[in-house]
Amino acid sequence: MQDYRFSSVIDVSLAFVGGSMPQELPGTYNVATMEIKDTDIHYPLNDNDAWKSMLPPKEGYVRLGPKGKPFALSMYHQLHCLNALRYAHVIARLGLVAHPEDRDMYHDNHCLKYIRQGLLCRADISVIPINSSATTQSRCWDWTEVRSFVEQNYAEWEDVPLTHAWEEPD
Repeated sequence: MQDYRFSSVIDVSLAFVGGSMPQELPGTYNVATMEIKDTDIHYPLNDNDAWKSMLPPKEGYVRLGPKGKPFALSMYHQLHCLNALRYAHVIARLGLVAHPEDRDMYHDNHCLKYIRQGLLCRADISVIPINSSATTQSRCWDWTEVRSFVEQNYAEWEDVPLTHAWEEPD
């Protein structure tokens, strides 16, 4: 499999001028190979801690530009939504929802739409054998590099109040 790099560079001096905003996370990210297999045991349906570990601090929000304007990253938003749907499924199966009609369905609907749109947008065209126990490989952006960026960004902005992002320039 050929190696590729994905680069998204933002000129901070030009960013956020006239209400503009970046379309992607700045940086250069390698392509990684993920083995897609049905036998993955790392994230059991009922293991809240395992699922929570997929998200970095503040659910992967980053702050960009000279004032640190906050943004969500699509990958982490999708993981948050997947986890929310997983959790709703688990508590429903365990009968822990006393009155299902009282459950707020807005977030569930939002998450289903967001994940569906994300899957269609990325259009993963990897072919998978019909045999569900088969292992396939898929090319992805290196999610560990993305997480490193997010964690470093969090450390950089952790002590800066969010209100700073909306202050008028001097």
